[in-house]
Amino acid sequence: MMRRKAITSMKIRTMRLLTREGVSNVVKNKLMSLASMGTVVVALLLLGLVLLVAINVKSNMDRLSRELEVVVMLNVDINALDREAVKSFVEERMTAGEVASWTFETKEQAFQNVKESLADPALLKGMSPAQMPESLSIRLTRPEEGDAFITPLSKLPGIQPEPDGIQYPKDTLSRISGIADILNTVTLVLMGIMLVGSVFIISNTIRLTVFARRKEI
Repeated sequence: MMRRKAITSMKIRTMRLLTREGVSNVVKNKLMSLASMGTVVVALLLLGLVLLVAINVKSNMDRLSRELEVVVMLNVDINALDREAVKSFVEERMTAGEVASWTFETKEQAFQNVKESLADPALLKGMSPAQMPESLSIRLTRPEEGDAFITPLSKLPGIQPEPDGIQYPKDTLSRISGIADILNTVTLVLMGIMLVGSVFIISNTIRLTVFARRKEI
């Protein structure tokens, strides 16, 4: 029991001695201490900056991917049964978690949107909302898996034939994915370089500190 207390007391005294000596040495060698701490802080800040940029880029790429929409154009003369079949399919996939959100555009809304997009409304002379197709705009939860959603959807009746029936910016998604992969690779390389550089700088700083106080040590 006495031996355990003695060991504990010795550890406490050792910690106090190390703390006191450490503080004293920092005060005595202000310039070297500031240089060491500054080097370590700068290295860690640069490493953190690279990591922050990587996270920000990844987040923006994911957001752009989620904003891509699958546009489904229905036949102008589609019947109510086929229309409900398409809607039911999308609702089922939304319940399953494949669809994040979707909107339905009526003939009237489509006609109004076309009218507003034209510089001269007279171009729509002789046309009516009844001649406009209805459509669905769908945002997928995982845009990279769009083919698995589009393939069964395209087989439903009431959808216009390809290539106008289902519009999906697959090329845009591929470009975004490619850019994201390149940025991820570059980020990993930069982080690796920064990590090696940080270790090199910190180790050299410690060596310089020890060398400056070699006689004292």
